[in-house]
Amino acid sequence: MKRSKLQMAAMAVLFIFLLGGCGEAPYELTEKEEQMIVNYSAHIVGKHNRYQKDGLEYVDLASLEEPASSETQEPEAVPETESDAPEGGAPAAGGGGALPAEEAVKSASLGELFGAENIRVEFVGTRLSGEYIEKEYYAMDADPGNTFLIVGIDVTNAGTEPAEVSFLALAPAFRASVNGEPAVPAEMTLLTSDFSTFEDTLDAGATRETVLLFQVAETVASADSLVLEVTLNGENYQINLENM
Repeated sequence: MKRSKLQMAAMAVLFIFLLGGCGEAPYELTEKEEQMIVNYSAHIVGKHNRYQKDGLEYVDLASLEEPASSETQEPEAVPETESDAPEGGAPAAGGGGALPAEEAVKSASLGELFGAENIRVEFVGTRLSGEYIEKEYYAMDADPGNTFLIVGIDVTNAGTEPAEVSFLALAPAFRASVNGEPAVPAEMTLLTSDFSTFEDTLDAGATRETVLLFQVAETVASADSLVLEVTLNGENYQINLENM
């Protein structure tokens, strides 16, 4: 009887441990992580629905960073002595702090930024359209008053063996300036032909047609001049393209 009671007690304790779990508190998402999930989920859902009239407004994740403290410590003023002051009462040279130089923008080509051994990346031209349809199963409509500037880019495997290509891993950001107008960001899409997220294995000699989509005013009749601004690995580049 005593042994049975001990066995029953041991089983009860084990049962409590099994039901109690490890006792660790669940992981709590930060506000930025929650916004990232909401932003991405809303983007995926909205882009599948071409009849969504309101569209989506991109949330810049950088804006979610906590602002730096406005309280800055001013350098302690050093009283000027007669020996430090130059003759004539003129202020000493070098007294003001120089403004930081603007971040340099480098000129480059698509091939220089995204090409690799046996991989050629070439601009093939632009066209304007109020909608973009990919193989009759995915369609996008431009916002009212806008039209799509469709930038065509060919990716070719010039080698003799299959080659893996992944621009998605580079996470580039594109902006386009048309006819000298202010630059606009590229559309985020689910297109398999989206150049910025292109990822595939190309057979030897194969070419894939990819695109970048930008929304510009529907009053734009042609893209006589086109400048792509690219941010890649923390560096800023400018690509001047000749329309064909």
